[in-house]
Amino acid sequence: MRDDATLLHLYASEHAEEAFAEIVRRHIDLVYSAALRRVGGNAHLAEDVTQQVFVALARKAHAVSRHPLLSAWLYVTTRNEAANAVRNERRRRLREQEAQAMDDLTVRAAPVDWSRLAPVLDEVIDGLGAADRTAILLRCLEHRSFAEIGAALRLSEDAARMRTDRALDKLRRGLAHRGIASSSAALSAALADHAMAAAPAGLAQAVTGAAIATTPAAVATAVSILQFQTS
Repeated sequence: MRDDATLLHLYASEHAEEAFAEIVRRHIDLVYSAALRRVGGNAHLAEDVTQQVFVALARKAHAVSRHPLLSAWLYVTTRNEAANAVRNERRRRLREQEAQAMDDLTVRAAPVDWSRLAPVLDEVIDGLGAADRTAILLRCLEHRSFAEIGAALRLSEDAARMRTDRALDKLRRGLAHRGIASSSAALSAALADHAMAAAPAGLAQAVTGAAIATTPAAVATAVSILQFQTS
């Protein structure tokens, strides 16, 4: 069995992806376990830290291949990445708490006027980037969880929460440019309450029938029946 240094050298010099994959398989439990302890048991954060550790290893593979013990390098790197992640998480939560406090005050003082918001809402949503637009649609219109949003955008649950918060703030700022002031919380509440309207009874059945009738198979069947009737 090839040792870690040999595998890293192969990856660094020949970009042998299987060699790097073997390194990951050997050491991922060590890295993840250490990360999980250091981030207080937050599994999603531990996954992010683990990914960052191996990203750093891939970038520094040539230099690390000369390290006397890879597991020691990985352990120290996990410590550093976990410390950064915990600091960033604390800052994010503090910002969220401060923003929520401001939002709560604004929501009580000035709820969003849906009659003014509705005519410009879709235009502002159209101006968002694809990922931000998806986050808004999934969270505010379809009421999906952050875990579901993360799965759709290939993000962790925490990253999906941050993405949604940023997207909602962009939407709020876009509306502010059109003279509609609101907080992110008030805007989210307005979307949840008003953005989805129930379709008329029977429309789903009519749409389904019309759509199926235009498929190649349905058209071919209709032509066959017509030919049979006229023959």
